[in-house]
Amino acid sequence: MKIFEFKYKSGEIDWVLATDKEDAIEYYMNHNEICEGDLPDKIIDIPSVEWGNMYVIDINEPEPNKSDLVYETDYPNGHNENDYFDGYKILYTFKEYAEDNVHTSIIATTEY
Repeated sequence: MKIFEFKYKSGEIDWVLATDKEDAIEYYMNHNEICEGDLPDKIIDIPSVEWGNMYVIDINEPEPNKSDLVYETDYPNGHNENDYFDGYKILYTFKEYAEDNVHTSIIATTEY
């Protein structure tokens, strides 16, 4: 499997796990109900060596402000800054996602 980045001029980015670029485009068009003319100009095959440094994050779980924490009650095991990226909780890396999934799918989006 490979990971493809669909990058729009607006800055919106979607990442798709697929067997090849053709599979990724077909899935993306069907999933988003768009025609070929609505595809972004840039569709990039992300090298697998980069997958471990790319994250799916939970935007509903921002990193706590240290001054607001009462560690014993909020985080009995302590607060690990490595569990957060760009201020939000890391759910998993793209590498972990690719290792656990075998079907074409959208991994993440910046749309929301």
